[in-house]
Amino acid sequence: MDENFAALTLADFQSVFESAPDPYLVLNPQFVIVGVSRAYTSATMTQRADIVGRSIFEVFPDTPSADAEHTLMASLQRVARTLKPDAMPLQEYDIPNPQAEGGGFAQRYWRPLNTPVTGPDGGLRFIIHRVEDVTELVRMKRDGITPRQLDTALREQAERMETEGVTRSLEVAANSAQLRQANDDLARLNAEANVKLRQLEASFRATFEQAAVGIAHVAPDGHWLRVNQKLCDIVGYPREALLRLTYQDLTWPEDLQPDHPLASEVLAGTRQTFTVEKRFIHKAGHLLWISATVSLVRDDAGQPAYFIAVVQDIQQRKEAELALEEEREVFRNLTDIASDYFWELDAQFRFKAVSPTIVRSGLDLTGYIGKTRWELPSFGISDETWQAHRATLEAHQPFRNLELGLLNIDGEARWFLISGDPVFSRNGEFRGYRGTTRDITERKQNMERLRQQAMVFNCTEEGVVITDPCGALIEANPAFERITEYSLAEMRGHNMRFIQSDLQDAAFYQKMWKSIRETGNWQGEIWNRRQSGDTYLVWLSISAVHDDSGKVSNYVGIFIDINRMKHPKSELERLAHHDPLTNLPNRVQLLDRLEHALRSTKRRGGKGAVLFIDLDRFKPVNDTLGHQAGDELLTAVAARLTARLRDVDTLARIGGDEFVIVLEDVPGADGVTAVADEVIRQLETPFVLAGGHEARIGGSVGIALFPEDGETPAGLLERADQALYAAKAAGRGMHRRFNRPPGS
Repeated sequence: MDENFAALTLADFQSVFESAPDPYLVLNPQFVIVGVSRAYTSATMTQRADIVGRSIFEVFPDTPSADAEHTLMASLQRVARTLKPDAMPLQEYDIPNPQAEGGGFAQRYWRPLNTPVTGPDGGLRFIIHRVEDVTELVRMKRDGITPRQLDTALREQAERMETEGVTRSLEVAANSAQLRQANDDLARLNAEANVKLRQLEASFRATFEQAAVGIAHVAPDGHWLRVNQKLCDIVGYPREALLRLTYQDLTWPEDLQPDHPLASEVLAGTRQTFTVEKRFIHKAGHLLWISATVSLVRDDAGQPAYFIAVVQDIQQRKEAELALEEEREVFRNLTDIASDYFWELDAQFRFKAVSPTIVRSGLDLTGYIGKTRWELPSFGISDETWQAHRATLEAHQPFRNLELGLLNIDGEARWFLISGDPVFSRNGEFRGYRGTTRDITERKQNMERLRQQAMVFNCTEEGVVITDPCGALIEANPAFERITEYSLAEMRGHNMRFIQSDLQDAAFYQKMWKSIRETGNWQGEIWNRRQSGDTYLVWLSISAVHDDSGKVSNYVGIFIDINRMKHPKSELERLAHHDPLTNLPNRVQLLDRLEHALRSTKRRGGKGAVLFIDLDRFKPVNDTLGHQAGDELLTAVAARLTARLRDVDTLARIGGDEFVIVLEDVPGADGVTAVADEVIRQLETPFVLAGGHEARIGGSVGIALFPEDGETPAGLLERADQALYAAKAAGRGMHRRFNRPPGS
């Protein structure tokens, strides 16, 4: 060991440490700061007392991100593990700047080096954290300084570092003669600085050439001044060929115009940089989407020197975006022409989007946004169904075919079928619902018309029969069975000749079918024969039904038993006001009695109710046991319900398996509910039919009170019918009261 070096005291080492031009920190193996150089406190505007004794991660100057802190930790751990120096990547820090107006921070770039100090036993004693300030070098590189200028600047910086080192060495010499060796150290630092200059220049060239993006220097007139290999690869031109072109030569003409105002703003100094997405013309001739970020470098006089352009190939991304936009356009087109409407709810179940085409149903689009579905003027759905639907939504489960009635802007009732699925984010967070809505108003109206037609078909006194083109029986109504004494089940598929009486000759039938073929219909008197063998005279009307191609698809025959038309007047009047099967009042007498009940209630100030009853599971009885069993069951239902009513009440059969009860002078809604419960109990009690067959049915009841739910017979029946729909939607064996839509 050199004798002069051995003669250095602790104070001498402290003086050398304090005089070092670069910032230094001394860390113990636990990365706690035990020493701080004067250059470090000066550079970071900190006090030694605030730093010593604290972890370096607590005082790390303005750590910009968790990545920077992670980088420092990784470097220190490598030094502690390998006992070898470790150079960290270039770091950017914001250092307090008291010279800035109003305080603030100065942006600095440091290149830290962590060096181990070992003890006699070879173990780690300290880690020297040295920081080299390369802010000026980075700024010069950013400003586009040429390699020659960069070399000169770095040399000037090295000279400044040398001057600073000499000055500091003189200070050291004044304190101790043994520090003469500092001049040699400064010379060594100067040599290291020169090496670093060359390394920085090489690093700059490598960064420019090996960058993962295209980089170019572009003259203000658009000529390429300098380009890297990546840019050449992107546009397909060799470097020499590309340098003979301009920025404008590569740009698709339609995309030139957006560049001009942005470049003008940068040249004028009102904008620092801009980014555009545009199309370049590849050397192979095809168009290529790129993203260009452009900034301006000015010379020492402040005049524009050249642009720096960073170019990225975004062809794949753009193709994906265009494909996605095309898919969205297809979706929009399908949405416009689809019969279903699309909607979206947020996490609070409020409408956030609805298909514009929903206006076809007369619904106001703006009235939906921001509202929940249960805030809409809906009808035709029970409270229980609402609650079940809301429970499904709150459980974030899919739902299907929720039937809902809504009033459009004209107050017209529309029916919709709604289905939806929950939407979740990628991390599983519930985002809302998306789904479809189908306008089923026409279908509902058709179903109602079919129901009414079926009621007429089943309740009319005229026999109705439908055959195929060959005359084989397909369908017939109950009146046909009563008149002919044949059951539909046993005669379906047989030719209608089985009811002929043979009292008409072949010429009669030839003339009849000739008229049907030529005119499409025939009517007249004809003798038929019942199953018992009795003949009877009917007035028969036959019509041909044609399909879309004009061919006969069916024949429909309607006939009246003329013998029954000859009954006394009193019998005809009875048939006009009573159901011929159960002898209960029919619709005509029901309306008359309901009108009387309304007048009486209004006069006395009392209350009444209409109960609309529909039998459950009646059709299976009719289909399996035959129409005779069905008629017997309807008669038994009429008798059982009549026995449970007061004399003042009215029970009527208005068709098929539908009955109506009119209650007068009821004390309140609770009394009506009690009657509805009793009706359901009576219907659920098994019926024993002829032959020992047991029929298990049930019933659903719709309730309308008067005068509050209506003041006309037709209106009350309609509202009770709507309540019946709600009861059947809630399940069999239920009753519901008419629920008036809000605001109606």
